[in-house]
Amino acid sequence: MRADANSRARSGDDLPGELLVGIAIRVLPGEWRARYAEEFRAELADLRGWQRLGHSARLLTTSWSLRRSLPVWRPPTRQRWQRVVASAASILAIVFAGAVIVARYAEPGEALWPVTETVYADQARSTAAALLVQIDLEMAWAAIREERWTEAYHHLDRAEMFLRSVLWKDGYGVLTNRHEALVRHLRLWSVS
Repeated sequence: MRADANSRARSGDDLPGELLVGIAIRVLPGEWRARYAEEFRAELADLRGWQRLGHSARLLTTSWSLRRSLPVWRPPTRQRWQRVVASAASILAIVFAGAVIVARYAEPGEALWPVTETVYADQARSTAAALLVQIDLEMAWAAIREERWTEAYHHLDRAEMFLRSVLWKDGYGVLTNRHEALVRHLRLWSVS
């Protein structure tokens, strides 16, 4: 009987059923085809004639829903990599934007000071100049108290030079008032 079935399959009697099963198998994802091809053909082995053709048609219609329910491994496509790269880029942009915002308030010697010097060059110059003016004014005050007039004039001249680079928000008004007060103080003490 087995030889008879093989001869009929070869002769083309079961060709429509085999074609439908072949199409049903091709509908499935590649990694699942071998498993279901074996299963579908085993179901058809005991059927003959119209029963075989009807079952083949049912297998074809159910293979579409089976395809939707099977998990499929897909290799990363270009579009997926683009999403990954875009996500990483947006995270880096957020991090760097945060660092740049925080760097705006950095002072010389802090970890973000190089970022401040790069991104906020005018503000960095102003902050550094304000710091130098404060140091020179302190040195001038110390020189005045010890009656070293030449050194006091030198520090006040240097402070005045750096004062030009200081922005208002970095204390320009306070530093200018303090500089003028020390200059008046020096003129009074050096004359007497």
